[in-house]
Amino acid sequence: MNLHLLLLSTFLAWTTALPAEETTPSQNFTGYLPIVLGFHGGPAYYFLSFPADGNTYYTNSDMSVNLVDGNGVDALRYCNFQTTGAKALAGMQAGVNSTTFAVGPPQPIISVNCRPTAFPGTCLPLYGQCEWCGGSTGGCFTSSCCNGYCAATRCRPF
Repeated sequence: MNLHLLLLSTFLAWTTALPAEETTPSQNFTGYLPIVLGFHGGPAYYFLSFPADGNTYYTNSDMSVNLVDGNGVDALRYCNFQTTGAKALAGMQAGVNSTTFAVGPPQPIISVNCRPTAFPGTCLPLYGQCEWCGGSTGGCFTSSCCNGYCAATRCRPF
């Protein structure tokens, strides 16, 4: 019995002495541009809101989508869309600054991720994702880091 208590107390002392999970500045950064995408399938629609931080966000919807509205963001150029099958994404000429595009053939969109973008006049924090590849233009983009430089897709300290 005493051996069990000794082992239990040793285990508890050891686990409480472990350091807490470290947080990096990018985990606490709230300056990413907010994105609100509208997914339309005939008369039905839904919205997905998330920060433009480069992470993948799942739609959790099986609705077949034929139009995506970027609500002021050029999502066709700056976001990647994963669908259930082969897709063609085509911009619309509805207006000068139109951010709506068509999905053909209509199908569910599984997930989306967008280029890490901070609010205008703001830079990305240390260890934030600064390099992103994709969008309709292809290629890779590099964003500005506050106190460092972009290397291996992350903002690194000088």
